[in-house]
Amino acid sequence: MTHDPPPARATRAGGGALAARMGPLAPYLPAVGVLAVWIAWAATSGGYFPRDWYPGAVALVVLLAVVVLAGPRALPAHRAARLALALLVGLVAWAYLSMAWAGSAGAAWEAANLLLAYLASAWLLALVPWGPRSATLFLGTWSVGVAAVCLASLIGALGAEDPNTYIVDYRWSEPVGYTNGSAALAVLGAWPALVLASRRETPSWLTPFLLGRIGPAILWLGALLASLLTLDRLLAGDHEDGSLDLILMSDTPLELAVAAKAAAHWLTTGLPLVIATPLLGLFMNLDGQASAAVALTLLAGTPALTFIGLIGAALSVALRRGGLLLAVLVLPLTVPVLIFGVAASNAAIVGPLPFGTPFTILCALTLVSLVVGIFAAAAALRQGMD
Repeated sequence: MTHDPPPARATRAGGGALAARMGPLAPYLPAVGVLAVWIAWAATSGGYFPRDWYPGAVALVVLLAVVVLAGPRALPAHRAARLALALLVGLVAWAYLSMAWAGSAGAAWEAANLLLAYLASAWLLALVPWGPRSATLFLGTWSVGVAAVCLASLIGALGAEDPNTYIVDYRWSEPVGYTNGSAALAVLGAWPALVLASRRETPSWLTPFLLGRIGPAILWLGALLASLLTLDRLLAGDHEDGSLDLILMSDTPLELAVAAKAAAHWLTTGLPLVIATPLLGLFMNLDGQASAAVALTLLAGTPALTFIGLIGAALSVALRRGGLLLAVLVLPLTVPVLIFGVAASNAAIVGPLPFGTPFTILCALTLVSLVVGIFAAAAALRQGMD
């Protein structure tokens, strides 16, 4: 004979009436509210300014009050979660007490209110009865939401009269408005996607959207972006301080000088990605053989990105706002390298094409760009500096 489990001590009689009327999705509604506030904060300067995060903070506190008063329980079932919440409550209380001796009571008040919003988020998530499927859906939705926010900023830049307003000190600053903050937001969206893509429990229809099967393409795009971000300074610094004029007047062949600059650029942008590929492959659910194949394609193909970019850097070194012209010149020329690099990686992972054919073409593109890039960049410098 079976018996129903006794009710938890934190559960109130009749407290689940509202949840019963809302159906099986009711326990997960607090997580939906937290997720909506987080994504809204990400889209409004990362929730940095009080005018941006105050509405969301009020919404979280009100939602917590409704869940605690009308829900089946006020505290999480696990003792560890209760202890963590108790410590966080103590931190929030200490923040409010600090107003008594803070140099700026207003700043202390804002900091305490922000901590209260974090407490409300943690409390709401601790009350959710998480399972593998619900946790996967929550993290996947967060990653998709962050990607949508970042994509919206890119689309906004394409339609702006002056795209430079989105860039600060040669770095992309949107959507947060602060370069390091925007990078952190993208990482916060990428890591859950990488982790979910490496789990076998993740549904097969969701895996391609979580970088599971497009890992090689992501790595190649990362290699292209890493190369482009520093190309505009490859020769510009030497031009600004006069070193480039000294190189032109010296007895050292200009081709040798630009080849050395290109080699240094690849060693600092392409080679680190090649070395990190096996580790990144683990997060993308790639086995050892697949990771080795992707690393080999990057080792063979990333020099082509550098030498192609060398031509654009030489052509735009003496121009104002040469960074925009550099991207226009370089991106179309790198498309064949990306196509055959991704094709070789996919051939090694899933087939059915043989690995040798696209990899051989990739190596040929690198050799051609090495020869043409050095001499074309040297000729462009001689012509542009005269």
